[in-house]
Amino acid sequence: MQRAKKRSNAPFGAVLAFLCVLLLSVSALFAQDYLSVNDPQRGYRTNGAIDEATLTIRPRGIYLEYGLFLTFSAKGTFLVGNPYSSYNVESVLNFTLPANSLVTDSWLWVGDSVMRAQIMDRWTASSIYEAIVSRRRDPSILTKNGSNNYELRVYPMLGGGTRKVKITYLVPMNWSATTVSAPLPMGLLRTSAVPLQKLTVLVWGQERWKAARVLENSTAKFSPVVDAANGNYVKTELAFPQSVPTALTIAFDAPLQNGVYVNFFQKGAEGFYQMAVVPSETFADRVQAKKIALVLDFDPSKTTGVTFQQMLDGIKSTLLTNFSKRDSFNVIFSRLSVQRASPTWLPMDAKIIDQTFRTISLMALYSNLPALLAESVSSTKGTDATVFLLSNSDQFTNSQNANQILKDVQALASPLPRIMIADVYNQYSYLYANGQYYYGNAYLYTNLARITGGSYAGIRSGSGTFDNVVSQTAQAVNNVSINSLDLYTTMKSGFCYGRYTLTQGGVATGSTSIGNTPVILQTGKFTGTAPFVVNMSGFVYSSPVTRSIELMPQQMDNGDPFGEQIWAGNYIRAMETSPSLPNAVISDIIAMSIKNRVLSNYTAFLALEPNDTLKPCTNCDIKSDIAPDGRAIAINTGVEDHSANVGVNFAASPNPFSSETTLEITLAESFRPELCTVSIVNVIGQEIFTFDTGSLSGEKKIRFRWSGETLGGGQAPTGMYFVVLKTPNGRMMWKLLRVS
Repeated sequence: MQRAKKRSNAPFGAVLAFLCVLLLSVSALFAQDYLSVNDPQRGYRTNGAIDEATLTIRPRGIYLEYGLFLTFSAKGTFLVGNPYSSYNVESVLNFTLPANSLVTDSWLWVGDSVMRAQIMDRWTASSIYEAIVSRRRDPSILTKNGSNNYELRVYPMLGGGTRKVKITYLVPMNWSATTVSAPLPMGLLRTSAVPLQKLTVLVWGQERWKAARVLENSTAKFSPVVDAANGNYVKTELAFPQSVPTALTIAFDAPLQNGVYVNFFQKGAEGFYQMAVVPSETFADRVQAKKIALVLDFDPSKTTGVTFQQMLDGIKSTLLTNFSKRDSFNVIFSRLSVQRASPTWLPMDAKIIDQTFRTISLMALYSNLPALLAESVSSTKGTDATVFLLSNSDQFTNSQNANQILKDVQALASPLPRIMIADVYNQYSYLYANGQYYYGNAYLYTNLARITGGSYAGIRSGSGTFDNVVSQTAQAVNNVSINSLDLYTTMKSGFCYGRYTLTQGGVATGSTSIGNTPVILQTGKFTGTAPFVVNMSGFVYSSPVTRSIELMPQQMDNGDPFGEQIWAGNYIRAMETSPSLPNAVISDIIAMSIKNRVLSNYTAFLALEPNDTLKPCTNCDIKSDIAPDGRAIAINTGVEDHSANVGVNFAASPNPFSSETTLEITLAESFRPELCTVSIVNVIGQEIFTFDTGSLSGEKKIRFRWSGETLGGGQAPTGMYFVVLKTPNGRMMWKLLRVS
């Protein structure tokens, strides 16, 4: 006689949460950048290839939205030949993204149709995917495995065929006084077994985010493309004749006002903001210009995975993205003897930095540390300069020798300059002293930083990668003057809440104590009306200071629905940092993830083949701008309405015009004119004139006269122009023609 099975009383949500955690734990074991091609029926596995790659870039407040289009194949493997080329195989891409990135979409091409993925709980998505793979149909599944690790699986692909996908994600920009930047996904592209030959890059938003450039590749030129349907953009093709670089960085001029940038999006009574603050610019009247003596002591054999040229490119990028044009620098290096790049301090200018690094490209590829330290002290004597030492030497793994050089350095000057040390040694020679292991010169460097009031960051000391170590040291150089900083945001009529501050280690919740952080990136909610207020207080050179900055709508970037999505993504990230989450919290994360289309550890993007209920995405192509709800955000070049701005009408009289034209825009009832911007752009997308909308509160029909004047005070020549209206729902554009 069989015993009746005991029925479980566990609620479905709890079971679902447990299964999602189990799947996450298993997947996290395999987190790395790797592309493979698997045959699930026969057990074959080999490396995969990326045949083509295109990257679209759109600024979204303090983030860049990357749309990465990839074509997978098994090129270069045995699967291309008979009989394997007719087998159904699975492409699996494991990849990492920069800290605090948010994955927001996934597309799969099925024939000529584009299927935009659904987002659902991870257990359900995985069950559907595995069932479909066994039936040999067309799915893809994208999952998150931990903080910054992801996996994309696509099935089927013929051994001799290809599959095309798109991954959309938001990456936070690195901000400085002059530059905003973000890393391009080179680690992911380097997973291809057959080296990728080129990456096509398309960038929108040049009217606000100016001077797009690749920091490590000064020959990469962006060409303007006029596109009335999708908005003007700039384009470049990055060629890789030998191999894909380990790192490339996209950069723009920083759109700061008094060291502050704010992007906001209002949705009824609730609003969302994104903010970047560079305190050294906010307190520019109190912060002295910095002098940086950059000391390079690099032996390529001591840092696996970083070539000499990659070291130079990384340091050059660091100077460009962390310091302002007010600052100055010099480079100390060695050939047979120690040399300075210049007899005088050089301005921190992009062209001069580029010229200087070409000069030092023939420096010695061996360590000359004692002489370099002596020269750095000598060259900074009598100044307030800071020494930025990049080294991977392991000459001093003996404590006696290390202590002797410390004494010798102390004898050179009093006081000594602050020495900020980036130790990029990643080998295995070590010194054991005082109950601790010191790899390479770590014992010497930690004590050198201590006696000079400097800082130390090292790869083998837990600071992570080459890039992280160099970035931390640059931030330490910047942090000398400002400390104990507090920051508080509010509305003049209302308040802010739900704040999340982005940090290197993740997302901090609601903290206003910033300390000596060189850049503050924050997203939050607000209720009420402008102005938006940023209050700061702290110490500059030990003297107390305060600042209160008020920003009106015309001084901030009008946001879009991505502001809400970005806030939700940071909410999810903050919740996921807890080592142990109750089922109710996991269920909350799943609900927030699905509502806002932001991938979490407990959800997945699943793209399926078309059927009676799942239709292809008709808005989805390589240039389309897709909102989180699936609506296309498009530029309109006529007077008819479109879905982004229903109820908006435009007229220009006369058009064409010679000396002056009157522009009349009728807004939809739900729109507030003070939250809109109206500007004139030329055919290559440059903003040449803006109209004041800040005083138009409550007006639904707005009129402007334009007589061809430009922001520079001149006159626009004859030709075609566009009137651009930006609203919280999107943007529209209409043609104007100026004739003689």
